[in-house]
Amino acid sequence: CVALFSVTSQGAWGTSSGAAVLLMTASALYLVAGRFVLDAYVRRHTAYTLTERRIVIVREAFGAKTTTLTLERIRQIALRERRNGCGTIVFGRLSWWVDEAPVGIRAGPLSPRLEDIDDVRRVYETIQSLRLAPLSVGLGWPSFR
Repeated sequence: CVALFSVTSQGAWGTSSGAAVLLMTASALYLVAGRFVLDAYVRRHTAYTLTERRIVIVREAFGAKTTTLTLERIRQIALRERRNGCGTIVFGRLSWWVDEAPVGIRAGPLSPRLEDIDDVRRVYETIQSLRLAPLSVGLGWPSFR
């Protein structure tokens, strides 16, 4: 059990009560709205590129980070498609605790993924065909968001 206030000789509310209230308020604001704003910001600053050999994920939110996946080394691919045709492609093992739990309680690193892709089934099938087909010369694929 965590005490949110302390009893001191100065009264029922100790000097740390303002910090505790501020922390609780900030946490509540993040859970109600902040996580969606943060998620939208990160997605807006993320680009994906598919080539005949690799998938490149460039995230420029809060510092640049580039993830490169070699198609021949990808062991598992999962497709999550919504009714409107948009969706997410996840590379690697899915875990409910990491991938399916509500945003506020996720634990662990997320598998590399292409999120909120239009016509996600076409992209998924393209990736699958590139993984299974021998390399051809000069085949290039455009970048997409």
